[in-house]
Amino acid sequence: MEKIGVTMFKITERSIYEPISEFLKKELNIESISEVTLKKGFIDIFFQINSSSFIVEIKLGKEEKTLTKAIAQAYNYANQRGTKNIVALIFPKIKSGQTVLNIEDFKKAVLMEPVNGYIHTDYWEQWIENEKLKNVLEELYKRFIEKNRKVDFNSVVKAIRELVQELYEVIRQANSDEIFEEVAKKLELFVGLGELDKQKAKTQVSMLASYLLFNQILFYQLYKIKTNDKKLKELKPIKSLNNLKEYFSKIKNIDYQPIYAINLVDKIPERSEILNIINDVIKNLTFIRTEYITQDLAGRFFHALLPNDVAKVWAAFYTNPIAAEILARLAIDKWDERILDPACGSGTLLSACYRRKLELYEEEHNEETQSDDNIKKLHKKFLEEDITGIDIMPFAAHLTAINLATQKLEEPTNIVRVATMDSLDLESRILTPEFKSGEGIPIRPFTGIVQLTLTPEMELAKKPVRRREMPVSPSGMGKEFYLKPVDVVLMNPPFSDREKLPKDYRRKLKEKKELGKICGHQINLWGYFLALADLILKSNGKLAVVIPINIARGKATEKIRNYLLENYHIKYILKTTKDLAFSESAAFKDILLIAEKRKPTNDDLTEIVFLKKSIKELTLEEVNDIINNLKSNIEKKDLFETYSVKQSLFKESFMKFISTSSLKINFILNEFYKKLSSSPNLRKIGEKDIKEGFGFRPNGLSKIIVISNPTSPERLERSELILKKEERDYLIVTSKSLRIDINISKNKVIPALRSLTGMKQMDITNYTDYIILSSYKEFNDIRKIFMKTKINWMKIKRYAKRLKTCNVILPDKINLSSPNTFLISVFSEKSILPSNMFYLLYTENLESSKIFCLFLNSIATISQFILNKPETLGTYSRMRIEDWKQVFILNLESLNKEYKEMLLKLFEKLKKVEFPSIKDQLKNKFPARIELDNTILKILGFSDKDLEEWLPKVYDAIVDELDAMGEVK
Repeated sequence: MEKIGVTMFKITERSIYEPISEFLKKELNIESISEVTLKKGFIDIFFQINSSSFIVEIKLGKEEKTLTKAIAQAYNYANQRGTKNIVALIFPKIKSGQTVLNIEDFKKAVLMEPVNGYIHTDYWEQWIENEKLKNVLEELYKRFIEKNRKVDFNSVVKAIRELVQELYEVIRQANSDEIFEEVAKKLELFVGLGELDKQKAKTQVSMLASYLLFNQILFYQLYKIKTNDKKLKELKPIKSLNNLKEYFSKIKNIDYQPIYAINLVDKIPERSEILNIINDVIKNLTFIRTEYITQDLAGRFFHALLPNDVAKVWAAFYTNPIAAEILARLAIDKWDERILDPACGSGTLLSACYRRKLELYEEEHNEETQSDDNIKKLHKKFLEEDITGIDIMPFAAHLTAINLATQKLEEPTNIVRVATMDSLDLESRILTPEFKSGEGIPIRPFTGIVQLTLTPEMELAKKPVRRREMPVSPSGMGKEFYLKPVDVVLMNPPFSDREKLPKDYRRKLKEKKELGKICGHQINLWGYFLALADLILKSNGKLAVVIPINIARGKATEKIRNYLLENYHIKYILKTTKDLAFSESAAFKDILLIAEKRKPTNDDLTEIVFLKKSIKELTLEEVNDIINNLKSNIEKKDLFETYSVKQSLFKESFMKFISTSSLKINFILNEFYKKLSSSPNLRKIGEKDIKEGFGFRPNGLSKIIVISNPTSPERLERSELILKKEERDYLIVTSKSLRIDINISKNKVIPALRSLTGMKQMDITNYTDYIILSSYKEFNDIRKIFMKTKINWMKIKRYAKRLKTCNVILPDKINLSSPNTFLISVFSEKSILPSNMFYLLYTENLESSKIFCLFLNSIATISQFILNKPETLGTYSRMRIEDWKQVFILNLESLNKEYKEMLLKLFEKLKKVEFPSIKDQLKNKFPARIELDNTILKILGFSDKDLEEWLPKVYDAIVDELDAMGEVK
């Protein structure tokens, strides 16, 4: 550090060395050396714990180089010192060159400074964020003394994601046409159900290629470490691309040709900057302890690092490995059970099944029978007889084949029961006597197709032949096998929205008559896979699935829901309360469901399990704890809560048993609901009460016909036309793009509501938006900015007239846990036409609308919402018409005159009150909230004693639930 004047000091990286060294010496009894000079550069800090050596790299403030770059830089240092233990630390709050008055105080404070960084060591592999320096050093010391290994997969992904991005830069510089030809055609990327944006296709393929190249390097490193194969050289930085080709050529000679069949190396320019990037990858992989990450490594890296837009195009669905372990361990009871995954993806679930079967075999057989020969035979049996995978995406099927084959890396095999095809095409064949009798149906290569590379590539003599099915193997085309009824179907089926599927595929689904009898034809794609599983399962077989939580509610899922409840004993339902889903990068809430194929009895119980720890943080040991305790009926509240429900009760209401995040909340709200729903002054919302609001099609229409009221800045972010002033006969409107004011006659507009954002009052009469129904002077100038097509004003008018207007609305989509959600419903004295973000609630008169507005904002509605909410959009809930029809509202016909007058007076009192967020209303017992709820509940038959007992409990329970919703990742 540099001294300035008498008492001021300028901070540099060297200022950090001394306090770290002093702490290591005084607190941990470790000697260290600072600024160790090497031939090129120097090590910031070097020390040893027992016989293990460590290199520490320090960065201040916004690091000029990334952590992965710093680690690559440290590669040479580490080689010279004979270690692979690297600690890269960044002090984001300390800037190089900043001044301090007291250097001793600064040294003491350094140990409590938050650091980011990467720990690359034999016993600890983790990305560190906002952790105190003192804690990091103590944790490192403890792990090496106790030899307690921790390798955090998510940290590894985070560390190398940047490297893969750099590889993308390599691929991007190559010949894009050649890359597209090599990747897209060989992988048949776009033959599945993904949505292809043609304009972005080449970019997406280039990005995908970078992940393939990374996987090729990764797999080499993994195989070399796992097998210690002497034929393979140790992975080291390369001097030319030929060196990389030599590595790949050697491993291809052993097996695993599909991984290397995509020849990217020949398409990459031989330039020094490109070699440097590839070498950065190699150096980082040398440090990353890939050998300690055993769960479905290649496939998991592939999916975890795949960008969302590429995954969407690819229709890539991926199950978290911990969820796979839970499913496999709850579903598989015997080591010799036969298993199918008809949507196998990269094979995560089937790999977990392999491990579970092996575990059960080892438990059943004593050590003497577990010779190497027996394990080899077992590996062969599992792959050739017991475990079957099918996927519509060729490359996904090959990843499954590779992942299964490499469960025993030392036993390379080319025979696996994996095929690439649309599993739903099996419908007619599994209804045949051959399948039902157990003889089986053949899955064989389709005539006319020659396997050339990683996936089936067609050489056709005369005319195109559609590929129906294709067995695959680690080395290419697979061997024919027979599909028979199985003991277990384990799967995470595609959740694709049926309305977003291609028209010809929707038509194809309609033709699946037998599947339709089970699941109905209104359900999304996963429902057809459930129906398929039913037809493939043996009697008393087991179904173990990752399934949308909305199987428990709604009209579209009613048929498959009732079929399951009538033909299966649902043994377990598991819900994660800390994560959005069991599928990684999912946008939909899902559950794990395990069921036995047999008619349920009245006494059959379903075990409902709330996982209290994120699946991203759960260890395999904790999974074992959960499974063992579940089967022994022992609850471990730090890991999970559980309770048993008679399955027969699900027919009445399924969702209310699984909608909350804890057993306590569930119990309170269900008991409250039971008391609430018994009131004679309630009825359910009817078919004729509600209609979807005004939809803006084509895209861009809302920009040119919606005038937004500037009640809050948030409402204007996506608005083009903003209300500036309202005169008697016209509106003065500002166009953001044209930067001009426009006068629009009031006879051309209708009051509307575009969004609830910023609406804190129940009465929005003076704060409505507007929809324009006729052309205006500057219309064409604005339209050209946002739309190419012309506008049919007559069609818009007819549409608005058909919908009519209303005075009270219901939301289509709402986030109750958001600090910007103040109300569920609002009222307007002047009739409005809401956008399709809402539903129109038709009422007889203004008085009815006011009363409904009160009730819809009361605890009676909020509690019902929590119990019945669909969970499909992260923290947002999408309430469709069918969902609202399950909600009780006041039955105005049964209310006496006194009650109606009481409610109308209350509305007048509360209509202009500015409500805080719903969560704050409940948490802080907002006076208007209490008055509203007391009045509504008294009308529903609650006594003063009931109110005193129930309201605090229900408020606290809902606040806890909203907190839990906000924590979901």
